[in-house]
Amino acid sequence: MRVAKRLPSPDRYTGIFFLTISALLFWACMNIKEFAAIGVGSAFVPRLTAGLLLVVGLALLIDSWRQPRAAEAETTESQQTTSSGLVGLPAVAASVISMVIYMALLDPLGFLPASALYGFAQMLILAKDAKRAYLKFALIAALPATCFYYLFVNLFDISLPAGILG
Repeated sequence: MRVAKRLPSPDRYTGIFFLTISALLFWACMNIKEFAAIGVGSAFVPRLTAGLLLVVGLALLIDSWRQPRAAEAETTESQQTTSSGLVGLPAVAASVISMVIYMALLDPLGFLPASALYGFAQMLILAKDAKRAYLKFALIAALPATCFYYLFVNLFDISLPAGILG
């Protein structure tokens, strides 16, 4: 009896990709000159992005090594049952369309409502039909939008479009 060779999880490749991009971004922002007069330096956002990519890459790698059998079982199960949710190229197209709509609604609606709606729409696109929890999605979409609005307006003193709320 022949034992099937297990291929590495796609999450492992994605994690390695994110770690590589994170390292390159962090290395690239080492040469950004800081201006002390403005408080937060110009390298802050690139370093923050590099740090977030590092966290996502590590989480993907750890998850791909921790649960390889669960991922294989889920892949086999998902191949057996057909899902009516968006998968593959239609999901990518829907994500791009939702980003364009987000950018169009940013000025008229404002940052907070437009960002919450975009987050909610993106969760609907990425979630499988059986796992949709609309109230949870709405709360999860509104919380980061509110936190980012507070962070940028009050801490960084950056004005964002107020729209219908302002």
